[in-house]
Amino acid sequence: MRIDQNLSRKQLPLQFNKMLSFIDTFNIKPGITIFLIIFLDTALLPLL
Repeated sequence: MRIDQNLSRKQLPLQFNKMLSFIDTFNIKPGITIFLIIFLDTALLPLL
């Protein structure tokens, strides 16, 4: 299915807007921070 490039998000049906917004932009930084802390802790723990 093709979507016209000139359409704005406001003009798309609700189901398409839900598919396009699968990541909450407010939770990206905290999510990456938590992931990195856990990943680095488990990766560096054997070196201690």
